Amino acid sequence: MQLLRQLLLVIFLLSGILCFSATNGVYSDTLYLDLKSAEKRFLDQNLDLLIAKTNIDQAKALLLQSKLWDNPEVDLNRELYNSDTKKFLSHNKNTQFDLQFSQLVTTAGKYFKQIQINKQNVQLSEFEFFDLMRTLKLAVRQNFYEINRDQQKLEVIKDGMSELDKLIDVTGLQVERGNIARKELIRLQSMMLEFASEQSELYNSIAGNESDLKQLLNYNGNEYIVANLDTISTLPQKIESLMFDSLQSTAFQNRYDLLSADLQTSIGKNSVQLEKMRGAPDLHLGVDYDRYGSAFPSYFGLVVGIPLPLWNFNQGNIKAAKAQYAQVLLQQQSKELQVHNTLMSAYVQLLNQNKLYQSTNKKYYTSFNEIYRNVYDSYKSRSIGLIEFLDYFESYKDTRFNLIEIENQLLKQAQQINFETGKDIL
Repeated sequence: MQLLRQLLLVIFLLSGILCFSATNGVYSDTLYLDLKSAEKRFLDQNLDLLIAKTNIDQAKALLLQSKLWDNPEVDLNRELYNSDTKKFLSHNKNTQFDLQFSQLVTTAGKYFKQIQINKQNVQLSEFEFFDLMRTLKLAVRQNFYEINRDQQKLEVIKDGMSELDKLIDVTGLQVERGNIARKELIRLQSMMLEFASEQSELYNSIAGNESDLKQLLNYNGNEYIVANLDTISTLPQKIESLMFDSLQSTAFQNRYDLLSADLQTSIGKNSVQLEKMRGAPDLHLGVDYDRYGSAFPSYFGLVVGIPLPLWNFNQGNIKAAKAQYAQVLLQQQSKELQVHNTLMSAYVQLLNQNKLYQSTNKKYYTSFNEIYRNVYDSYKSRSIGLIEFLDYFESYKDTRFNLIEIENQLLKQAQQINFETGKDIL
């Protein structure tokens, strides 16, 4: 029995050292962060958003390029070798040469239709940017809530370990005096070891979420982040006032992925028109000057060139554009259905979570704390036994964890509504 006690004490001490080093040996300082400050840094510094902005710049550059005309062409045809004079590139006043100047002229409105499509592509890249922002903002908030949840649980664990530590000291003295059986001390030490293990798991969870949050914030500091949240006392009332039809209307007006789907149908329709226009041949217009190459010593002529659409009038590309247009129409219908269904699911889950949260009110939490203090004092005075005390002690910890988890889930479900509607409603 003595060996078991020593083994438990060694394991406990090692666990305490590991947990202590997790927060004090690695982190250089503590960073107290609220959600508003985190979101501001996210909007300014997030690397994925900065990368997405370059897509907008690329689309604008392609729009600029589409507005430029094709460069004109100049062709010179002259004598390379004179067999009479035995000279290369000989030149005199009777040297024959032909000079042509030509310009490609697009027809059937292709030039302006391409510009219109590229303008829409710029808008599409902007929609995609804002939709990415919506997705990443949800990740920032969820990571922030997860850190706050685990840090609240850590406080429960630390409080419990503090109380157990006092009990272990008192019980240890009573064991030495022979007033209490050693097995009670070992049972308390075992409970302490369980708490230390849960503490270590919470630190690991926080470390993982902090890593994700720092990535989203483009932050490489070694500080331990403490996530501070404002009170959510008014949130349940706001949730009760929500109506699904209003939420769906908001989503259809503000969801950038849905706006992108609508825009892609317009781009698809314009692409079909452009491919039909490309079936019309373009013109090559130019002038030709020929010296001593014809019956006249100096000949000026007009050059007009046009491909004959005998076999290829772009029919394959037209068919492909029509198929793509049909595809984006179906994708638009699929996106609208997805928005409706995911929003309905999020709305129902939010109402259920809000109902659960309101049923676990602060009065219950306060009364449970009071009962715990009474039970703790009763055990210290030996009015109740160890088993009864430990059962309640574990029940108290689990209840505190459940209350924290219920609040955390309510916050996350509220943010899911913001995500599904594309607007910060809650």
